Amino acid sequence: MPTKRPLNKLTDLECQAAKPGDPRLSDGGSLYLHPHKNGQKYWQFRFNWLRPGEDGQGKKVQRNAGLGVYPETSLALARKKRTKARNWLAEGKDPILEFQKEREAKRDSQLSTFRAVAKAWWDTNVGRNKWTEHHSQSIWRSLEAHIFPRFGSRPVDDISQVEVYKVLQALDGQMPIRMKGRVSAVFRYAKTRGLTKDNPADIDADDLVVSKTRHYKALAFDEIPEFISKVKADDCSRQLEIACILLIHLFLRRNEVRRLRWSYLDRKKRLLQVPSEDMKMDRDHEVPLSDEVIALLDELESITGDYPFLFPHRDKPDLEPMGESSMYSVLVRTGYQGKCTLHGFRTTASSALNNAGYNGDAIERQLAHKDSSVRGIYNKAQYMEERRTLMEAWSKAVATGEMERAKT
Repeated sequence: MPTKRPLNKLTDLECQAAKPGDPRLSDGGSLYLHPHKNGQKYWQFRFNWLRPGEDGQGKKVQRNAGLGVYPETSLALARKKRTKARNWLAEGKDPILEFQKEREAKRDSQLSTFRAVAKAWWDTNVGRNKWTEHHSQSIWRSLEAHIFPRFGSRPVDDISQVEVYKVLQALDGQMPIRMKGRVSAVFRYAKTRGLTKDNPADIDADDLVVSKTRHYKALAFDEIPEFISKVKADDCSRQLEIACILLIHLFLRRNEVRRLRWSYLDRKKRLLQVPSEDMKMDRDHEVPLSDEVIALLDELESITGDYPFLFPHRDKPDLEPMGESSMYSVLVRTGYQGKCTLHGFRTTASSALNNAGYNGDAIERQLAHKDSSVRGIYNKAQYMEERRTLMEAWSKAVATGEMERAKT
């Protein structure tokens, strides 16, 4: 009697060597590799299936279940699929139908991730002209920066309320309230379409309200070198890398840095002259530039010098600065979210310089803090010599990791 061919007789070399139009290669156990004339090599599982007949007796027919194309579907994977098909047959199930169910489940899983649903929600609202272009881009960037890194790849039905709460609670300022509304809208969109039963962003807003008296989380001075090393190792553009480093050097707030224009730069005076409309306190402000900062600006000018902004928007470089969340996204990727804030680098600089004995009034003026006196409001150059000294000292400290004490 002929013996049944054992399983797993094929090798990868045989699969690779098969030519278009060659006879089918058998691996045993009803698994075949079919080298088609079109050049593709198809895996097939052949099986007998009882098809119901009009006489009620039924009729056995031979069917082929497609298992994929070699080499995208490897020999090892084809064998796993063969085992799965044989198990289904033993249970009286149709392998063709079961593989189809698997593919549909995988497709549905990919379409129901939070990011995929958020994109569908965003596209719908953009298509209805619900938002201005600027606002729509701001919404998407905020999701990319604050939400997608946390659970963007997860199915919406697999995300818990506790997870959403922890992500929102870790954000700064009014961002928890703003992002709660956006995340909740995505979950409502998913719920309406049967992708989830609940809205885990249905959280009491009072739990997310930040006190008006806020203390921004800040790194200690000796943690700055490691932070800069991680920024340099991050997979971001050199332009964004320089933005993050200049944020530390210049004492400016995030929005003040990203809106800087080349027209504000006075190389002869070694100053950035920032007009009131770009400052939080609505007052003109001057920033003395250290040697380290000048070197960074020289490099940056070779990258973005043809545009109005030091840090132009990726898609609209002639019209807008880079997005609000760009620098924050680096903070997230480098693992510093929750450990410090972008605003906190101002605190780090202030503490280090005060502890080193530099003029406290000059430090406050360089931080552009509110000064209600007439002299403070109109004298943008107040303490300028002291400010030049401390800015040079701070930049040198950032570059070397050592803080020199003020000369008395």
